Amino acid sequence: MPFAAGVYAVLYILTLIDALTAFGPAKPVAVAGLAVFVVLEAPRIRPMQRFAAMLLGFGGLAAAYWSDGPAGLGAAAYDGFYRALPFMVLFAAVMSLQRPAVASPSFRAIGESVVRQPPGRRFLMLAFAGHYLGAVLNLAGLQLVTSLLDPSMSRGLRERLTVAVLRGFSVAVVWSPFFVGMGVILTLVPGVSWLSVAPAGLPLGAALILLAWAFDRLTRRRTAAGAHPPVAAVGETPATSTRWLRPALGVTSIFLALAAPVVALSEAAGVSIVIALGLIAPPLALAWQWRLARTGATRTRPAKLLHEILARLPDLRNEAALFLGATLFGVGLSAAIDPAALGRLALAAELPVWVKAPVLATAGTLVAGLGVHPVVLAIVVGAVLTPQVLGMPAAAVALLLAVIWAFGTQMSPFSATVMQVSRQLDVPVFRVAWVWNAPFCLPAAAVAGLVVAAASAIAGAAV
Repeated sequence: MPFAAGVYAVLYILTLIDALTAFGPAKPVAVAGLAVFVVLEAPRIRPMQRFAAMLLGFGGLAAAYWSDGPAGLGAAAYDGFYRALPFMVLFAAVMSLQRPAVASPSFRAIGESVVRQPPGRRFLMLAFAGHYLGAVLNLAGLQLVTSLLDPSMSRGLRERLTVAVLRGFSVAVVWSPFFVGMGVILTLVPGVSWLSVAPAGLPLGAALILLAWAFDRLTRRRTAAGAHPPVAAVGETPATSTRWLRPALGVTSIFLALAAPVVALSEAAGVSIVIALGLIAPPLALAWQWRLARTGATRTRPAKLLHEILARLPDLRNEAALFLGATLFGVGLSAAIDPAALGRLALAAELPVWVKAPVLATAGTLVAGLGVHPVVLAIVVGAVLTPQVLGMPAAAVALLLAVIWAFGTQMSPFSATVMQVSRQLDVPVFRVAWVWNAPFCLPAAAVAGLVVAAASAIAGAAV
């Protein structure tokens, strides 16, 4: 096992210990572990992520130094590293589920059934498949569904159907407690829980998929409508396309096995949802792998899976660097800027919510599309533009950030989602982000902002 992987494993365990106990040394040792990990992996971080992380990190530290001098610089650096630790737990916990998910016959059967749908409904079904599989598996869900598309189909059709999966996948962030974005938002926005966001997020996610489907119907070339036969999964025949009930039950059982203990720990025991996921996901992944090996679905035993998970921890270097830089930026900015002044500058208090919410959603999506990762916006809101400053309920702010994350990651040429689609289709990231996604994401963000405003008004009237 690489030394960097051992360092990551130690900081993962110490972060859990720090969150659950009063063991004093856990915090500084975990902070030191994160610093060592980033230094060790710095040469292998992708150039764009390394540049963005350095720009954000040094920018935040410079703001802290400008505000409070050397003492402020030291305090901001330590606080920034400490606040980034839960994200490291989140990334590793989600990654642990990906290998058994890819090997799972149920997950694969659902994907294969969806890609064989007839032309009239396959865009919609692929979007929903990307949405619900991605809700549990994050990027692995996106990769699983898109990998099943027949490579022999026309290039235009493959691009359109991949975009369908992308649209559905991205908006899962508005409700899924296992999506990285939702985990980040619940960690950063004060006074919000998953149960306060999910009741509005679940129907919003479905509505945004329907909006994406309607946009596709309005904008695709009419001569192409219905011109393509059903899309068979690679190596499969349409004869098995109706056998979906048992796989659906299998996928649902995995979701519930993960959701029930995570939500129970978070809502009943007061454990943050990220820490709860860090406690539950790895043991569940090993138990899932044991079940798959026992039924013959894979030859990989749980012990080997554990070794593979540990060996892959250094692969999280890009996410670690970017989120650390963003955290340092948010901490430094909060030390240097008066939140009330920034709120007045953004007209946060003066605008009514039905204007404020769509404006913020659209502006945030546009900023993300220009290259600022949504995590930066989430951290700035959590540290500076709090719900009190914005004059909105905490749940509405969290949902608004989720909307920005959903559309911002589609419009950002530097997001992992866009880069993965770019690699799969062999097209430039800017074409995926700005040519394909921007015409949909900006108006859709405004519509979603109006929905958030309506949900906020309903919640306020209920109180």
